[in-house]
Amino acid sequence: MDGINSGSWYHCLPIEIYYSSGEGACIAAVCEVVCYTKVRPEVALQRAEMRMVRWMCNVKVRDRVPSKELRERLGIDNMILILQQNRLRWYRHVLRKEDTDWVKKCMEYEVEGSRPRGRPKRT
Repeated sequence: MDGINSGSWYHCLPIEIYYSSGEGACIAAVCEVVCYTKVRPEVALQRAEMRMVRWMCNVKVRDRVPSKELRERLGIDNMILILQQNRLRWYRHVLRKEDTDWVKKCMEYEVEGSRPRGRPKRT
């Protein structure tokens, strides 16, 4: 992984993943830091989630057990769907706000001018 060691573009995000099953019980899996290089955040989170799910089920990757089956064993939903639902819930919350609220103003704000060409300068 030369991307992390060479100082190229990467992010480190603190992550807390919460699942809810049909019975209302919660399984909390906390991962302190997930580092990824030039990968969509959802993909990196999904990989970390599946590593934790396999660890909880005591299943190795070479056992070739489908992810769907492991999630059914634990009674949890797909994390990408949960993230999408949370984003949509937040979006509906913002849409219901008054027009004078700063969050709604930020959503409708248009920046004047254009971005400069090329890569941003290091600060």
